[in-house]
Amino acid sequence: RIAQGIRLSNSHDCHALGGLIEGAAGSGSGEGYGATVYYSTACTVQNLRISGQRHSILFQGTTFCAAIGNTSTDDLITAIDTHGTNCIGTVIAHNTIRGGARLTADATRHTGIRIGNSSHVIPDRETLVFGNRIEGYLGPDDAAMDVVPPSTGVLFQANEVIDCTKGLRASGLNAQNTREVMAGVQARDNRFLRCDVGVEFLSAPLMGIRDVTLIANSFTACRQPVRARGFEADGSLVATGNVAVEPLDPTVPMFDLEGIAAVTVTGGNVAPALDLAVRLRDCPGARVTGNSFGACARAVER
Repeated sequence: RIAQGIRLSNSHDCHALGGLIEGAAGSGSGEGYGATVYYSTACTVQNLRISGQRHSILFQGTTFCAAIGNTSTDDLITAIDTHGTNCIGTVIAHNTIRGGARLTADATRHTGIRIGNSSHVIPDRETLVFGNRIEGYLGPDDAAMDVVPPSTGVLFQANEVIDCTKGLRASGLNAQNTREVMAGVQARDNRFLRCDVGVEFLSAPLMGIRDVTLIANSFTACRQPVRARGFEADGSLVATGNVAVEPLDPTVPMFDLEGIAAVTVTGGNVAPALDLAVRLRDCPGARVTGNSFGACARAVER
């Protein structure tokens, strides 16, 4: 491989601590990786400053590895990436990530933190994305964070997302793959500021979504806080204690949900003065109770 700054492979309890990685000799597939961890256990990438890479930090086939306290700027596809190859127990915490405008020739969008991969479909499992600051992913289909099937057991918690087209989204697979399903995705205590869409989980022909839980997230000056559609037949979405303030478009509901069998919007979600708080389409088992939607013209549309 060419143009990889740091590479840990088939290792145990090894650590890349501190340092600077800038630019790359190449940015094609397998090139331009800042720090990579392959098929290793209990390894960390910590306190690096990385810029101008295809992937700033990448994990593949790892167990209980972590990226902590790093700074990534101007990535060409992703800043931090579990690569869809059976990464287990990955921790991505307290990193500072700023997107850029440059893309590789084979990419169409950026993502700050991606769990899974659109080409490699061995599930990444039990991943924690905690306390990161992500900003400036402003391309037409860019996102601060995304999750790709068949990833399972992903917790996005206490992250701060600023000035991004999409805050957290589900991403599908390339056409050469068969259909896969993601499950056990949770977002808790995240702050989304000035995002076009805060949280977006839309099914696709090769992507199924089983269950999503949204707890105590805040959406400030976002055009659309939550949008979800087309979960599995036994799929569910639970939303509790989320808050939306300073809406950019009061005609867009806080929750726009379609084709989800079990929807629970309860436990003190707070919406500002919107035309509509919750839009439900083809959600036969929906429960919407105990929220603070009094400032809205209408609470629920079914």
